[in-house]
Amino acid sequence: MKTTLHRIEFRTQIGSRAWALQITSWITLIVAFASLLASVAMAAPILGKQGIQTATYIAGISGASVPDGVTAVVGVDGQLGTTTSSVRYKEQIQPMDRASEAILSLNPVTFPYKQELDPKAMPQFGLVAEEVEKVNRDLVARDEQAKPYTVRYEAVNAMLLNEFLKEHRKNEKQEATIAQLQKQVEALSASVKKVGAQLELGETAPRTAQNSQ
Repeated sequence: MKTTLHRIEFRTQIGSRAWALQITSWITLIVAFASLLASVAMAAPILGKQGIQTATYIAGISGASVPDGVTAVVGVDGQLGTTTSSVRYKEQIQPMDRASEAILSLNPVTFPYKQELDPKAMPQFGLVAEEVEKVNRDLVARDEQAKPYTVRYEAVNAMLLNEFLKEHRKNEKQEATIAQLQKQVEALSASVKKVGAQLELGETAPRTAQNSQ
């Protein structure tokens, strides 16, 4: 009976030690994983490998409206982020002035993407990066080989706004000038009518005098 009790006690101790070792192993693994996540977060990791991974899918984005959100952009190196418009992050701010006139030389086109990119061949509307580069190099983004890759449409939109405002101000000045000229024409017309009435009155008076004689 004592031998049986010793065996049970011995097995219990072994089982407890095994559980303790297993729990310790799990704790060690969790700590290591947490440290890995922390180091990954600090190092701004790249998920996948550039040039090998050709597509990325993230659930919960397509169709999700974000009323107070901003446009996301992707850098040539694959970094995902947003642009900022705050004066806190800008320097050497100057009016765009005539720099936006470059867009007047751009050539909008329609096209479908190549079959390997879009098997459905959906009609697209936009610009050709190589053509845009000839107009203004700052309006294109380049790939890792420094070749034109895409057009910076957000910059093109800003230029379009500047040109629109310039034309709007020009139209306002023209409308003001036209209104002023119209007033002058009306004043001259009134003067001509007045002079005509006086001349007509002057011609009528002698005839009346002759008739009275």
